[in-house]
Amino acid sequence: MARQIQKQATHFQRKLQRSARTRVLTLVLCSVILFIVSQYAVTLASNERNAGLHLEQLADSLSAIDAQSRSFLQDLEDEGVTQGVIAERSAAAVERMKTEFWKYQEACGIESKILITDEDTNILYTSFGESLLSSYLVNYNNAICYKVRQTAQTEAYRAVYYERGNYSDTMYVQPFYQDGTLEGFVTVFLSGSAWNFHLSESNFDGIITDERDNAMYVSKPGLLGGSNKYRGVEHGVWRTENGSRYWVTSRPLPELQAVVYSLVYYPPNRGIWIGFLLLIAMGAVWFAMADWINTSMAAHNAESIGALVRQIRIVQHDPAHRVELHTEDEFEEVAQQINKMLEIITELNSRNTELIQLNARIE
Repeated sequence: MARQIQKQATHFQRKLQRSARTRVLTLVLCSVILFIVSQYAVTLASNERNAGLHLEQLADSLSAIDAQSRSFLQDLEDEGVTQGVIAERSAAAVERMKTEFWKYQEACGIESKILITDEDTNILYTSFGESLLSSYLVNYNNAICYKVRQTAQTEAYRAVYYERGNYSDTMYVQPFYQDGTLEGFVTVFLSGSAWNFHLSESNFDGIITDERDNAMYVSKPGLLGGSNKYRGVEHGVWRTENGSRYWVTSRPLPELQAVVYSLVYYPPNRGIWIGFLLLIAMGAVWFAMADWINTSMAAHNAESIGALVRQIRIVQHDPAHRVELHTEDEFEEVAQQINKMLEIITELNSRNTELIQLNARIE
């Protein structure tokens, strides 16, 4: 009988321990998941907000520069300056053009160079120094002018000039027609390094490309590796060739035939994993403490139940016996209630016995 009671107590004890362990383990896992999700959510929300503000800055910069460059080239033509330089070869027109070009740079805030050629791409005037006017630059400009001629462009045509290892320059090529005949070209080169300095107050990196993915502006040349094309993601995590990790958000600007990209530096967050490991360690400690407490409580409860069952079994053989249990817990109260029930039963039995005897006498 004692062995059976011990087995029952052990089964109760194990069931109680298993339930408690499951709940503690669930609590630890939920805490870990909540911590990781909250950390990632806060980081991503911050990145999205910062990237959104930066996109506005990049879009505004491109819009202003594009409008000012096209307006400058159109004003030169409308005011007869382009005609004076290309068709009339006027020294006064050249001086006027220099003044207007200086004003343009002041308004734009970006250092630029200008190159004026005739219809055969012979140079009539340039602000490039001899050391900067490389044969590659001249030939590239001639190729763009040829494309403008072949496609019969009448408005300023934008292109990207890039030499490996340097910032790319944005070109605006304005063809000049007189009486329907192409007479020459005016090309403005916006310095990519000056544009980068112009936006240097921003805390984030950025890229502006044309619709062919050619970078017109890039905050760091190393972002694109050895090429001048952006081949990353439009939205999400992007790794550069050197392993740097960024959170990228983009916005197409169809009216400007461009796309702006905001790059927020997004290194692997070791703090999350350190916190994760700390939570696991704390969870293990919590689990061990809770398991010890639960084991002790389960053992105490099992012992109390065992004692109660033994007392009840004695009552089965000796109705006059009363349950004696001094565990100072709920089981002791159960024992007291059992004793009250036994007293009531005894009293009822006594009354029933008296009634039976009384009926026997009457009969």
